[in-house]
Amino acid sequence: MVMEQKNGEVTSFELTPEDFGMRRVPLDALRMENKEASIRNARAVLEGQAEQHLMDLVVLNAGAGIYVGGKAADIAEGVEKARESLRSGAALGVLNKVIAYTEAKQVHRDTGPGPEQP
Repeated sequence: MVMEQKNGEVTSFELTPEDFGMRRVPLDALRMENKEASIRNARAVLEGQAEQHLMDLVVLNAGAGIYVGGKAADIAEGVEKARESLRSGAALGVLNKVIAYTEAKQVHRDTGPGPEQP
């Protein structure tokens, strides 16, 4: 069940995986055994190599976020934008930029106030 407040009105509706051409899977299929498995599966999703149910989970969540963020007219359009981001490699490109930025920050770590800092 989803509750949405938009233009001063609250509406409720139900979403199912089938609404987006996705298959239902048992909840256990979505659980990660540890942090390493989560990282491995997240990278596999971004590389287009994950199992379909994991791809679907990410796409549906990202699609809802794209909609809530105002970049899609509805969740279905958000899902399509998320799918395209994965297909095109744009999502993986963002991850790689974040990794590069983080690694650069670790190399040039701030060591505290210098002469130019108060």
